[in-house]
Amino acid sequence: MAEWEQTHGKKKAKYALTSTGLLMEEIDWTAQPIMGGLQWQSNRGGSIMETHEPVNNQSDVAASADRDNLAKEGIRKFNETVTAAFRNQDAAAMASLWTENARVLPPGQEMITGRAAVQAFWQSGFDQGAYDLVLESPEIKSLGDGVAYEIGRNIVRVRTVDGSSIDVPGKSLCIFRREGDGVWRADVDIFNSIKS
Repeated sequence: MAEWEQTHGKKKAKYALTSTGLLMEEIDWTAQPIMGGLQWQSNRGGSIMETHEPVNNQSDVAASADRDNLAKEGIRKFNETVTAAFRNQDAAAMASLWTENARVLPPGQEMITGRAAVQAFWQSGFDQGAYDLVLESPEIKSLGDGVAYEIGRNIVRVRTVDGSSIDVPGKSLCIFRREGDGVWRADVDIFNSIKS
C-alpha cells in the first residue's frame, strides 16, 4: 500500500493506494506561515503540528515536476504500446500493461478484476469487430512517487457485419502505477462512450 499527503492550497489531504483502490481523506488543517516553515492548526479544534520545510520549497516543486514528467512519459509509452497491441489485436500484449490485480470498469458491465479477465475483455472486443484505437491524454498528474492519474479521450473503430466501420468516441479516467520493472501499468481503469 502506498500512502502520501498532498497540500491543496491551505489544506492537506491524505491519500492511500490500496488493493481495493485509491482512498482520499481530507485532513482538516489550515496552514499558517511561521519562521522556517508552516504551522498546521486543526479546524476541528486542538492539535497543532509544525513542519519546518521552507514555504515554497524549490526542491519540492522540482521533485513534483520530475514526478509529473516521469508519469507523462510512462503513460505516453503505455498509450503507444496499447495502441499498437490493439491494432494487432493482441489481447495478451494489451493485458500485460494492466497490473496483475487491475480493476477495469467498462461501460454497461460489472467490474473486471485481474489481468486474465482484462485479456478476455479485450479479446471479446476484437471478436466483436474492434480493430483500431486512438488515445489522447488531456491531463496527466502524479499523485506521488509511482502513482498517477490520466484523464483521457479515445476513439474505438469497429467493423460492422456489413463491412462498414463506425467510430465510437469515449472518455476515461485511469490510475496508473509504476511497477518494480519501471513500467507504468493501468491499475484502475474506467471508461465509457460519448453519445454523438
